[in-house]
Amino acid sequence: MPGGGRVRLQSLAVFVAEPSLALGQIGKALRWICQDDRQRCCPAQPAPRCYPSMFKLLGVTLLQPEHVISARVPGGAAAIGSLLASIQELLRDRYDDSVIVGSRTLSIALGPERRMQLWLAADEGSVSADEQSQLRELSLRVNAPEVKDGPVALALVFSIGNEPPPEAQLALPDEWQAIVQASDTAIGVEQIITRLWAS
Repeated sequence: MPGGGRVRLQSLAVFVAEPSLALGQIGKALRWICQDDRQRCCPAQPAPRCYPSMFKLLGVTLLQPEHVISARVPGGAAAIGSLLASIQELLRDRYDDSVIVGSRTLSIALGPERRMQLWLAADEGSVSADEQSQLRELSLRVNAPEVKDGPVALALVFSIGNEPPPEAQLALPDEWQAIVQASDTAIGVEQIITRLWAS
């Protein structure tokens, strides 16, 4: 894949932080999450709940058509929004005192029987084994929503550090890139996840 497996956010799926897009209920809920994070602090919350700028959500990308995700997640926008809010809280805690500067893509796959897997990728360079391990440990504290009839995939793009890049690209995980490169034909996200989970 060109560009080392990286693609612009908008070219892959719906970049829900963009207010001009016509979005369904899930898209609207995710756009609200992006806008709320940009405000950093909710006026209704006391000052200690205001977070420093070490973690900043840049966007949430649906890696499948919204109607597919809506049909597979019985809890709909509320279930997806609750999951992402929990993950954001964990990411803030993880990177609250980060000395690393850069951007990350957290790809999330959800499946039947509340299966969930996370992959972390960097916009530039690689992610350390320690960072990956800590993220996997944090993910055990998140409850996956109910999913039926196949996997669901989305991604969070965020920056870390006190001097983060002004913009970032969605970075595909190494495991995903390996599946893409090994395929003789074009392959979609659902096929990638299915092959990874079958291996």
